[in-house]
Amino acid sequence: MKSEIPLLIVGGGPVGLAASGLFSYHGVSSLLVERHPDVSPHPKSRGVNARTMEIFRQLGIETDVRQAGLDPALTRYIVSPTARPGCRAPHVWIERDGKRLSTLDLFGPGFTLLAGAGGEAWAATARRAAARWGIPLTAHVVGRCDGLADPSGAFRPAYDLDVSGAVLVRPDGHVAWRQRALEVGAPPDLDHALAALVGR
Repeated sequence: MKSEIPLLIVGGGPVGLAASGLFSYHGVSSLLVERHPDVSPHPKSRGVNARTMEIFRQLGIETDVRQAGLDPALTRYIVSPTARPGCRAPHVWIERDGKRLSTLDLFGPGFTLLAGAGGEAWAATARRAAARWGIPLTAHVVGRCDGLADPSGAFRPAYDLDVSGAVLVRPDGHVAWRQRALEVGAPPDLDHALAALVGR
């Protein structure tokens, strides 16, 4: 006896399960297949946004999801480091002369520019702009053999930079400005950013 199912969903992860639930909610029959025989012991979600919870409520599983999650009183201590302007610059282990140090050790008392291995132009421009405006600034190129080494390769992903990108950090350790990559044909001009930061 043959049975026809109008929709086959492959994969029982968050997307597949949500799709199956929504199709069922709208009266569309579906078959979900998953290669793993049991649920994973590892979490598949770090957080759920408001719109997703609205969908879960629509499907009638909001309470179950909340009960399966981490106690809300504990979630305020979960921090996802980011190098977006306005956020505290993330910690990454790097090396100088074979000795390990944190990127946080580079910050203060003035501004600090961190550039990728191909960002020497940013460093040179930052030094010129700082001299022009009388701003204390230290510039570093991370990932070159003659300066700060990045043996783990974690610096650029943590700061969301291309090899030619750069980030400017305030003396208090917060990101003031970031350029993910040096655009072709565009001069690496930090004058306006630095001048605005110190009210010049």
